[in-house]
Amino acid sequence: MPVLADAVLSLFLDKASRRHLRRIRERQRLARRLREVGLIDRDAQAAQLTAQARHLGEAARRDSRQALLDRARRIARERQDALAGLDPGQREKLRALAQSLMAPGGKTDG
Repeated sequence: MPVLADAVLSLFLDKASRRHLRRIRERQRLARRLREVGLIDRDAQAAQLTAQARHLGEAARRDSRQALLDRARRIARERQDALAGLDPGQREKLRALAQSLMAPGGKTDG
């Protein structure tokens, strides 16, 4: 049966995903064997898996927050570079336009 299952999965998953799934199955088999011989019980295993999931969730949040901060910094740098290329006259026009847009009822006909 595993050969047939692997053949079917090869239709839908790439090689890295199949390898990851195979590792998960091996861990499940090992955990099952450990429970059978009495080296670990289901409650202890559940507590361990919960702790791992919590840790992975926190790491993912940290990573996504860091990625967001990095992206914001990159955008700020790009905008600064764009403004640095303007001559003083263009900067003054841009400043006047921004002030008129930010003023109450700040619509321009441009």
